[in-house]
Amino acid sequence: MKNLIFLSFTLIISSNLFAQSEIEDLVNKAENGDILAIRNLGEVYYEGSILPQHYGRAFEWYSKAAALGDAHSQFKLADMYFKGESVGKNFGLAYVWYSMADLQNFQPAWMDLISAELMRNICAVELKNNDDNSLDVAQDAASKCYESRYQNCSL
Repeated sequence: MKNLIFLSFTLIISSNLFAQSEIEDLVNKAENGDILAIRNLGEVYYEGSILPQHYGRAFEWYSKAAALGDAHSQFKLADMYFKGESVGKNFGLAYVWYSMADLQNFQPAWMDLISAELMRNICAVELKNNDDNSLDVAQDAASKCYESRYQNCSL
């Protein structure tokens, strides 16, 4: 019995050290501009699988990867604006980021029927329902975002 407890304790410590080493490696790669590492840090914080879930940090990492042109991160960032996760719900900015992902023909692997284009269109309906001018503002912002290579993506 003591051996089983010792083995279980050893496995727990080993897995935590492995996860810590894996995260340190991911952070180093992200800090050196590796877009996939930057996106993956967003995923780690969003999902809460290896590190505690933290939407604010996920938002920060997704924002960095989205600004570097990562379509997956652009979609996730749009989702966070759409759902109001870590930021207030903002259909205008969701529209902008769904548009950027759609321009790259991004299709989330986990969603067969949902696309960036569909989500952008849902945002457009919400914006039209809120204010006749909101959709125009979001469309202009999406154009500026694309033209600036994702550097000027605010409303």
